[in-house]
Amino acid sequence: MKKGRNLKLGLKACWVAALITNSLGAEAIAGTVYTQSIRETAGLAERYELFGAESLRSLLAEPPQMSPQDSYHFKQLEMEKAWRLTRGNRRLKIAVISTGANFRLPGLIDSVAVNSGERGSGFESDKVDNDLNGYVDDVYGANTYLRTGDPLDGNDIGTFEASLLVSPAYGLAPAVEFIPIAVLDAFGAGTTESVIRGLDYAASRGADLVTLTVGGSSNEGLCQAIERVKVPVVTVAGNDSRNLDSEGDAGIYPALCGAANAIVVTATDETSGLSRFGNYGVRHVHLAAPGAKISGLNRFGRVVQYSGTSVAAAMTAAVAALVLSARPDYSAFELREALMRGSDPIEGLADKVMSGGRLNAYKALTVNVR
Repeated sequence: MKKGRNLKLGLKACWVAALITNSLGAEAIAGTVYTQSIRETAGLAERYELFGAESLRSLLAEPPQMSPQDSYHFKQLEMEKAWRLTRGNRRLKIAVISTGANFRLPGLIDSVAVNSGERGSGFESDKVDNDLNGYVDDVYGANTYLRTGDPLDGNDIGTFEASLLVSPAYGLAPAVEFIPIAVLDAFGAGTTESVIRGLDYAASRGADLVTLTVGGSSNEGLCQAIERVKVPVVTVAGNDSRNLDSEGDAGIYPALCGAANAIVVTATDETSGLSRFGNYGVRHVHLAAPGAKISGLNRFGRVVQYSGTSVAAAMTAAVAALVLSARPDYSAFELREALMRGSDPIEGLADKVMSGGRLNAYKALTVNVR
């Protein structure tokens, strides 16, 4: 991959068959950084990108009108029991590296982490990089693709992920804070450099945990950036129904980086079976988590449903935040062990993911890894 190349997917409408076959084409696979979420439509699905999405917005199926606590993933994760132990705490910050987030939504504004180096004395809007981190007026987060201090989401998926983390209605860890970081443009595409800058920015803001829901081709610099962050980085297996163990260097990164602090997640459906689109591999994918037909908020505050390994990664990051809230002394390795050992064994995942199981929040909080 050439450094600095602006990479994005062309418009490819992918129907249901796209969930089980690769629809990107060889050129796109070779050098694309893209979001790992699939938009749920009226009986159809489209690889998540914003090309043409506005015209398709009317096709979006209205999610079932039910309490989020009645959703299948709340029950599978045993969230009620987990929340009796912890809902997180404000000292813990999750960096959401994706398309940014509309942190001004009522369900998110109270949970966005504030950069003290750019707040007070008029620093918020003085057009000066007061904390000398390379981003002007980055009070709440940054856009490392455009190199600005404005992390507002022009896409949707970043806001959706944030809502699964911290929103009062849909979040699994509503008492933690998040840092929105846009590394992709409004079309869900970016460069390796913008992702690396996003990881470095997360470290500079003191993130305790990172969720990184993008994928692309092999790049040593990206893998090194993940290791440089040091804190746990929850990332995606990808949405192409591929066995990552047989991919070699042609597979999806950062899933294949093998970083000691990375937690690679694929998606399960309502039956706890591997989703039709989720990548897998017992040597590279640590565990699975619910990631099919999950409700959350888009950037306009509307309730939508998405499927994808990015959804599963957000779920896992939220549970990881609960574990770190209860056990702040855990290393990245111990956190990953807690998530894996605390997963529910699923027969269909035994030869698909390293843990052989699906995420369980309560068990992750109560399992002994020392």
